[in-house]
Amino acid sequence: MKVLSNRGILIIAITGNEHSFLAKRAREVMKVSDRKLTQFKSPNEEELNLLSVVNTIYLAYSLLIK
Repeated sequence: MKVLSNRGILIIAITGNEHSFLAKRAREVMKVSDRKLTQFKSPNEEELNLLSVVNTIYLAYSLLIK
């Protein structure tokens, strides 16, 4: 983390815990739900939720650089 910060690289944390190690060291924190999806018994649902956040960031960024 320190190497990235020393090089001026922006760290964005996508986390359900705003007090986590990563969140404390990030310049920006995107809070996502930390609720477990126990009714599905599959990590696929949680992965889809995270992918939707990443895709939203990508879309917003791509619109900024036009």
